[in-house]
Amino acid sequence: MKIISSAEMKELDRMTIAECGMPGEWLMERAGLGVARAVEYLSDLSGYSRLPVCIFAGRGNNGGDAFVVARYMKEWGADVRVWLTCERSAVQGDAKSHLIRLLALGVSVEEFVEVSDFEMLAASGLDCGIVVDGVLGIGIKGPARGVAAAAIRCINSLGTNSPVVAIDIPSGMDADTGEAGGDVVCSDLTVTMAYPKTGLAMPIAYDFVGSVDVVDIGVPASFAEKIDAPLDLVTASDLYDVCPVRSRSAHKGDFGHVLLIGGAPGYAGAIALAAGAALRSGCGLVTVLTSTETAPIVASIVPEAMVHGVAPSDFLKKMEELPEFDAILAGPGMTTSSDTKDLLTALLAMNGAPLVLDADALNIFSANGKALLGAKREVVITPHPGEAARLLDCTAVEIQSDRLKYARELEKVTGAIVVLKGAGSLIAGKGERCSINLTGNPGMATGGSGDVLAGLLVGLLGQHIEPYNAAKLAVYLHGSAGDEAAWSSSQGGMKAGDIIQAIPMAFRRVVTR
Repeated sequence: MKIISSAEMKELDRMTIAECGMPGEWLMERAGLGVARAVEYLSDLSGYSRLPVCIFAGRGNNGGDAFVVARYMKEWGADVRVWLTCERSAVQGDAKSHLIRLLALGVSVEEFVEVSDFEMLAASGLDCGIVVDGVLGIGIKGPARGVAAAAIRCINSLGTNSPVVAIDIPSGMDADTGEAGGDVVCSDLTVTMAYPKTGLAMPIAYDFVGSVDVVDIGVPASFAEKIDAPLDLVTASDLYDVCPVRSRSAHKGDFGHVLLIGGAPGYAGAIALAAGAALRSGCGLVTVLTSTETAPIVASIVPEAMVHGVAPSDFLKKMEELPEFDAILAGPGMTTSSDTKDLLTALLAMNGAPLVLDADALNIFSANGKALLGAKREVVITPHPGEAARLLDCTAVEIQSDRLKYARELEKVTGAIVVLKGAGSLIAGKGERCSINLTGNPGMATGGSGDVLAGLLVGLLGQHIEPYNAAKLAVYLHGSAGDEAAWSSSQGGMKAGDIIQAIPMAFRRVVTR
């Protein structure tokens, strides 16, 4: 999905209203319903039965969206409170219509017109299940001021102990640059309307954007065809048709057989986590080729996988005895030994199934990313910034200074499909538009998380999903599973295995069954 500017979004809104006969009030209804569904979902994951929802609304369209959220949450049984950053008489247009409907339900809508009002609310110790930010929208330029700024500070204070959901963009953030000239809401989830805004994808904004969901409010896709956007956001709607349909008469052989290679002595966990994720990917069969010493450990952790233990120097010979595979992963817990280098060199020189290179399989090619160019099979690489820097012979600081530039450079140098991991993981492929993923959270910054992504990716490739789409789907599911795990427990207590356990629920975002 294209990432667009605030001006382009306003034009799309205008065209939808003028050319499709859809009134602004109706678009606002769709927007608020989408946010309400996200709030309800978080409520369910958090285990609340009657969730308190505290909603902050400004006088503009974001406030109108917030009124719709409040109305739906009230109708669904939540305990709802709403704070306005102005007098009710200042609310006009479509937002006023929705405010009137909200008041008719008997929802408390308090007018806070002084900075001190929000300061007292912040100090009150109010129990907020979920906080919803509808103070400022994409039309605001420059820092938040006065009562709006006070409302933002209040939201952040209450958000210390409660999840925060921002409507369209976090209030106080520039929708185009991602910059915050003053106070800005620090959200856990931003539910943006129709198309993601450019500021949401800027690294400077990651700390206050959180994960990003997109709500379809009825803007025809054809209206955005002429917009020249350099970057796409990976969204659930982009992935609906990627997963293969599973016939009721299917058997395990219909969904691919993948091989995972790695796990030197002392590193059994890496390859076991990758295998566990591959098993959760939907592929039919998973085989692990690991060291003799490691094999019993891996087999005990992932009993569903077929585990073979041999000396690393005999990996290639053992592969000749095994059946053909639909995708291969090499790297987790592999070490950078001469045996590893010989194996990878041989794999790259062979025609065959797609090959995913991760961890030490990438470090083997330090400062020589061009060595991958001659591969006779499709290659997908999943470097973190440090590994990317070693491939390009630069520094991780340089990579992080312009992640989009270096993701594209890495694709050109290696000829591989690139998944540059980190906050705002990027996917680059030859002839493809570059994509960014904005699911996931800081709880995923834990050992083994990258192994989970690599295993998930090879499992998807094993189902014969086109490699670039498989990379996008893997990154999206990985981040979404991390979000599922965090919302149902916590970020601080998360481990890589929790992400694996949440993968089945993450699939529900892109498939029905």
